[in-house]
Amino acid sequence: MEWSVIGIGLNVLQTSFAVPTATSLAVELGRQLPLQEVLARLLKKLEMRYLQLRAGAGAELRRQYLEQLYRLGEWGLYAADGEQFAGKIVGIDQQGQLAVLHQKRDQLQYYSMQQIRFLG
Repeated sequence: MEWSVIGIGLNVLQTSFAVPTATSLAVELGRQLPLQEVLARLLKKLEMRYLQLRAGAGAELRRQYLEQLYRLGEWGLYAADGEQFAGKIVGIDQQGQLAVLHQKRDQLQYYSMQQIRFLG
C-alpha cells in the first residue's frame, strides 16, 4: 500500500445520542475531559502505532488488534446483505475486512465494517 486515507470519530463530551448504542468518553468515565488533553493523547498513541508499523511490526499490531476485536471466536446473530445469520468472527483479511464463518453454510465470508451488523 502506498497511501491511505483514514478517519476517526470520537465522541468526547456528548451525553445524549439519537442512537441508543452510541456512547462517549464523558458517559463512560462519568466526567468531562479537556478536549486538548484527549487530542494530545490520541495523537501520541497514533504516532506510536505508526512508528511501530514503519519499524516492521505489522504482524504484532495485527495480533494486538485481534486480541481486542469484539466477539472474535464467538457465535452471534448478524445481519448483512439483507439476511440474518448465525456467524463467528474468525479474523480479518489483508484489507481489514472481517472474516465471518456462516454457521448454516459452513462458509467464510468477508465484510467491511459497514456491511455487517451484530444483532445479538
